Amino acid sequence: MSQINRKFRKLLRDPQLFFKDMYFKHSTRAKKFLPIKYTGNYDYTIVTAIYNVEKYLDDFFNSITKQSLSFKKHIQIICVDDGSTDNSAKIINNWQRKFPNNIQYIYKENGGQSSARNLGLEYTTTEWVTFIDPDDFLNTDYFKIVDTEIANNPNSQMVVSNLIFFIEANNSYKDTHSLKYRFNKKVNKVEVTNLENNINLSVASSFFRTQYIKQFNLLFDHKVKPNFEDGKFIADYLLNQTYGFALFLKDAHYFYRKRGDQSSTLNKAWQSTGKFFDVLKYGYIPMLEDFKNKQGHVPTYIQRTVLYDAAWYIDYLLNQDGRTSFLTEEQKEVFHLLWKDIFTYIDTKTILDFNLAGTWFLYRVIFLEYFKQQEMPYQFAYIENIDQDQQLFLLSFYSYKKPYEQILLDTQSIAPVSAKTVTYTITGKPVAYERRLWISYKEATNNQKFHLLLGNKPVKISILGSRHNNGVSADTIISSFSPSGKYQTGRSDIWIIMDRDIQADDNGEHFYRYVQQYHPEQQIFFALNKDSHDWNRLSKDGFNLLEFGSSGFEAKLKIASKLISSHADEYFDNYFKDHYEYSKKYIFLQHGVTQNNISCWLNRKKNIKCMVTATIPEYHSIADDLSPYKLSNKEVVLTGFPRHDKLLAGNQTNTRTILIMPTWRSSIVGEATGQGNVRKLNKNFMNTTYAKHWCQFLNSRALKEIAEKYNYQLVFAPHANIEPYLTLMNIPNYIQIWKAANGNIQSLFQTSTFMITDYSSVAFEMAFLGKTVLYYQFDKEEVFSGGHITQSGYFKYDQHGFGPVSETEDQLCNNILKVLENEGRPCEPYLSRIEKTFAFRDQNNCKRVYNAIKALDIPKQHTKTEIVEQYINSSVQHQAWNSVLDLCNSLASDNYENPAFLEETQFLALFKTGKFIELKELLELSKHALKTTISYWQAKLYTVQSEWENAIKTFSSMPLRNNFTILLLIECHARLHNMTAIKQLIEEYDQNVSEQCLIMSNAWVLYSEKKWQELCDFLTKMLPCFNTKDLIEYKPQLLLAYAQLRADCLSEAHQTLLNYEEHTTDDWECRLIIAHLAFMKESYKTTIKQLEQGFKKQYEYIPATTLPILLESLEKTDNHKELKQVLSIACQRIPNHFSVLRTNIKLWEKEKNWLKILHATQSVHETDSIEIIYPAILARYRLGLLEEAYNTAPKPNNRHHYQYWALITELSMLLKDYTVTEYCYQHMIALFPDIQSEENWRKLHDLRERQASYTYLLNHTKQ
Repeated sequence: MSQINRKFRKLLRDPQLFFKDMYFKHSTRAKKFLPIKYTGNYDYTIVTAIYNVEKYLDDFFNSITKQSLSFKKHIQIICVDDGSTDNSAKIINNWQRKFPNNIQYIYKENGGQSSARNLGLEYTTTEWVTFIDPDDFLNTDYFKIVDTEIANNPNSQMVVSNLIFFIEANNSYKDTHSLKYRFNKKVNKVEVTNLENNINLSVASSFFRTQYIKQFNLLFDHKVKPNFEDGKFIADYLLNQTYGFALFLKDAHYFYRKRGDQSSTLNKAWQSTGKFFDVLKYGYIPMLEDFKNKQGHVPTYIQRTVLYDAAWYIDYLLNQDGRTSFLTEEQKEVFHLLWKDIFTYIDTKTILDFNLAGTWFLYRVIFLEYFKQQEMPYQFAYIENIDQDQQLFLLSFYSYKKPYEQILLDTQSIAPVSAKTVTYTITGKPVAYERRLWISYKEATNNQKFHLLLGNKPVKISILGSRHNNGVSADTIISSFSPSGKYQTGRSDIWIIMDRDIQADDNGEHFYRYVQQYHPEQQIFFALNKDSHDWNRLSKDGFNLLEFGSSGFEAKLKIASKLISSHADEYFDNYFKDHYEYSKKYIFLQHGVTQNNISCWLNRKKNIKCMVTATIPEYHSIADDLSPYKLSNKEVVLTGFPRHDKLLAGNQTNTRTILIMPTWRSSIVGEATGQGNVRKLNKNFMNTTYAKHWCQFLNSRALKEIAEKYNYQLVFAPHANIEPYLTLMNIPNYIQIWKAANGNIQSLFQTSTFMITDYSSVAFEMAFLGKTVLYYQFDKEEVFSGGHITQSGYFKYDQHGFGPVSETEDQLCNNILKVLENEGRPCEPYLSRIEKTFAFRDQNNCKRVYNAIKALDIPKQHTKTEIVEQYINSSVQHQAWNSVLDLCNSLASDNYENPAFLEETQFLALFKTGKFIELKELLELSKHALKTTISYWQAKLYTVQSEWENAIKTFSSMPLRNNFTILLLIECHARLHNMTAIKQLIEEYDQNVSEQCLIMSNAWVLYSEKKWQELCDFLTKMLPCFNTKDLIEYKPQLLLAYAQLRADCLSEAHQTLLNYEEHTTDDWECRLIIAHLAFMKESYKTTIKQLEQGFKKQYEYIPATTLPILLESLEKTDNHKELKQVLSIACQRIPNHFSVLRTNIKLWEKEKNWLKILHATQSVHETDSIEIIYPAILARYRLGLLEEAYNTAPKPNNRHHYQYWALITELSMLLKDYTVTEYCYQHMIALFPDIQSEENWRKLHDLRERQASYTYLLNHTKQ
């Protein structure tokens, strides 16, 4: 009946799997009775390596001899016995007698599977060969299907069958192989030279042409073990193929046996050093090298083969450092180096495209950034959760290189409310980091979007599988996590509290009692199985009970707001298998102090909003940055355990009781049967190391004698998961057995003198009571290498335990005697450890837990200042100055505890962003910065404007002068070409002056001497002395670029500026030099753009030496509005500069403001620019001052423009100086033939005729 029930539950749970299982079982059984034997086209040899597989051989031979393809005609089996010590040979001989012409037996000394297969190949003569393992079996049509498809595809070079798992423990089948996609169609035919995604790693389920194996002397490499010898052999086979196809056959079923005793080679592989060394050195690397050498590249399918195995390494090893505890540190280092070598053969694109074996983005980060040591070309971030009460969402992303991160709300930088970095390790080495950021959306408007930038690159954001490439709004986040009506209808602030489904008497029950007594207004329920021994007791105490798993329980579960439990098992944490659509807040009260690393288990929990801890080290081990836990100080609280409030009050001494209370192991008990804590029985429990050691100890004569001698009672209290095996353990009568149903567990601790345990956290209960604990750890390597849900954590039993650790029974008995000799009391160093461990012993734990739960509903008011400071410091380090300003503004300076830091940071950021007016104002309003700091930045503002004298004066007034300040003074004097002062300042450097500082000083000396080419050569030679940090701080490239401009090396200057922008972007000093370069190239619009961006249109701060080129650029581009604004500032700062006069005159000329031009040009000289002379003479002309104009005007020459010649022509004509007029026409015709040439000829002709007439009349009159 129970079997029928199990099948029915399986049908309900997974109908597809149920019917697939049924098909595999019954089709295999039915075809055994089919009498038809088919004659095929080819002959086949099975080479099988035999080693102690007696229990499987009959299944193996039956499945082959009963093939629908005639076994006698077409199939040979070569059994190579690799030194078996069981009855394998006898069984083979029995089958050999039945089929003497088809089964061959060869015996050899044990040498491993590879050597056995190689020996078998020597005897292979058929066209095709395969290597079926002797513990596996086949479907009846296996060879018939293979034979038919080879005949249909004669160019086939390799045939691969469909591997189906046979689970021996429950006699079931699973078609769940991660490469099953290869069999999506009946026959998947691919070119053998390019298998694409069709990875093949099993020779057992593959067929090969024997002639190629022998032609190319292919062998299995015995050095490649404990696995991948198949993969290497297949790769060697494919390396030599130049044409043909590989066939993947869906209906040829190869049943791979998953042994019930876990004794197969693959199950043991992870405990072998060869898995971490030989497989890589002799398998992957030679395979990759061979393809690279022969084909010039490694084919994608070979790369993917390695990635497929690499993914399984990560899956097994990631944050499971205990699993490699048997490796030495040197071996671990070699393991990592080998993988890095392997990844030199793997292309970036192959890594990014790979998605097999559970590979996701974290794995790709590890592959690419850690092993291949290249930066991810793009990034993904994930919005994992939401806290609508506190108006927060959880954003996470993965990296190895820890890129600079910026969170933007539209364009404004913000800091998260909580930030946590999770470390991912392999063999103890960090291989990746996860950032987990709780970000407030409280201030976000409907249209604003959140963005994440990593290394200044925008990141794509995924919400529950939905990708957003250009940021995401708060509304989108909220709607994505809005639960369906299943959890919305009737929702209320109900708290469901529980311990285990099968029992209470833990933190859940104790917390319930507190809320029941002190907060009756809170609606609470306690969930428990109705058949639990605690049900009636709690019912009598007035508990509002819910029967776990009932319809009433499920109804309340759907509308509850908080789930509170001392456990975080799936049956309550995720009862409906949908994570409650993120609608619940799960409060994990814990069952015991977390002493070991349970991060791999705990990190899978999605709804934990609060986790209670009891000790300070425990809290920090979970919540702190760089721990392996995803939970942070947002979720983890240090409150103490609720049950401890009453534990201490009832403590008793001198009870003469030894409590023996070991924990359980996940590897020794049966699987969970479904919802709840009930598990199947493990039939082999008494054969486990656990059962043998504890039974031997409990039955030992030494223990009995100790108890009798010291008159102590012995109490054995097994873990709830061990209780079902008590009847098998044969506990002696003089030991009292305590079960959870017997009574209150706290009284057990209170009435015991000391405890013997192994790894159980109940040791902390005894320590809380000030009592000694003895640890019996006979299997610690097994436990911490994956034998339980935990691995070794911060708590080291030898260093932090509350008593000595024993690994043998004799040691344990000796330690018991030592404790008894001290009357059961703890001694040093254990006494001090006990006293320092717990954060609270004040009986207010329940109150703190209650307050922590209520606080979950209160929105966070402010981001923690230390987080903002971290983001500010990171932004400063990465020169993200606008982000620095945004983040500084988010700190309220009046309330901020370090306002001086805030102001000084703002000074720096404002200067770096070129916001000089704001900087000046902030300096004037500063209340907290040091006077020296204020003086420094005032001096820096003077340097911006090229007011070198004022800068020198201000720098010199500072009381303390360091090497960097001296260098700044040297620069100021160099700008003024003051060599004497520079030499004196160089003498002031102290002995700690850096090499870079001295280099820059020498560069400024060359600058002051205007030796531009020497300066270029010097800095070019010295640049290698500057690392990136030095290049940012000293800016030698900007000085070099300026020198290159002055030396007329424009292309070199351009390249130097590009090099500078590789590490520093949006820098106003760089933009300043780019503007000068653009001006020299007559690129006036670029000049204007660079100056406007660099100085944010703060024209009063543009250096005096740069204002003229801006004026001219604005004039050349007819930008009159900006021109007037800049000219106004230039008139104040450089009133006597020629450019100011010239620009003013041009503007006045356009405005016909002749009077202003007259006043500005009181004296005009022949050497003046025509840009001054012409408007000066024209103004006088237009004002009617003809003689002044004519007398002031220099005689025109070939450097003057046509308009000036025309103006003098008019003036000379008006003033009847015809000689000059004729001179002007003659030269205008000669110098400007394209301007009014005919008219000028006519006027010259008319002038000469008039002069001739005038001369004639004059002469005639005289006559």
